[in-house]
Amino acid sequence: MAFSGGMRFCVEADFSELQMAVFLHCLVTKYKWEPVKGGNILRTPGLQMAFT
Repeated sequence: MAFSGGMRFCVEADFSELQMAVFLHCLVTKYKWEPVKGGNILRTPGLQMAFT
């Protein structure tokens, strides 16, 4: 399990959580978001790469 709290606790867990928060903040606030027109939506229960 990632960042488990057992004997081998990840020392960089707090730093990586901070990095993810900063990344998401910049992604949401610094970029202009627009809906995609005419795209096909592929909904599957898992992650897949759609190669077209």
